Amino acid sequence: MIMNPFANSSTRKDIFCVLAITLILLLEPTVAPVMAQSATPAAVVLEISGSSKPPLAVREEIARGAQITLAPEARLTLFHYSGCTVVTIVGGAVSITASGVEADATSVQSRKKGPCPRVHLLSSEGVRSSSGALVMRGASPFLQLSPHIDVVLAGGWALAVSSAEILDSEQHVAVPAWPVDDTSIRSSEALAPGKAYILRLHLKSTSQPLDVPFMVSNQAALGSSVLRFE
Repeated sequence: MIMNPFANSSTRKDIFCVLAITLILLLEPTVAPVMAQSATPAAVVLEISGSSKPPLAVREEIARGAQITLAPEARLTLFHYSGCTVVTIVGGAVSITASGVEADATSVQSRKKGPCPRVHLLSSEGVRSSSGALVMRGASPFLQLSPHIDVVLAGGWALAVSSAEILDSEQHVAVPAWPVDDTSIRSSEALAPGKAYILRLHLKSTSQPLDVPFMVSNQAALGSSVLRFE
């Protein structure tokens, strides 16, 4: 005779308890990611050393409302977009709000106020230049950058950028390639105002570069820009 495992009431209770506990564990919320797909980026990681929860990487964007826990010796530098501040924290809890970066005063190593960055959202048009590079464009045909290029890379392909060079409108090298080791790209040479150039970014994982067309502004003090890749 085949016994029905549900015939005994105590057995049924045990099974239902196991199922209930399993369901609770499956539904229990996990630590929220620092940048959910639908979230609005509020800051970008400029520097990270040591361990953090959740783990962070240079050029990674962080959403408003994110909570970060740093190990006692971990050092984190963030660039907050709307707060227009660069904040360095060593150890402890960090909260990202709409207006800035919050942390215990004893953990904040420095907080520097600066000009607000201009954030440019870049996406691929699905076209390639004659060199085979993937062309990235913003809302307008050309970005406006200052003669001394000063841009912060964030999101998407930005995490894989290894070097950069600047070409003129005829695809000739205007500024030779230089390594990109941190978040910012700063050219060593001033470019001619009013002219069109291409910022060519080389990636670690592929030989296909990214081309970002831009115009050099006539305003010398245009300030820094954030290039956010989608």
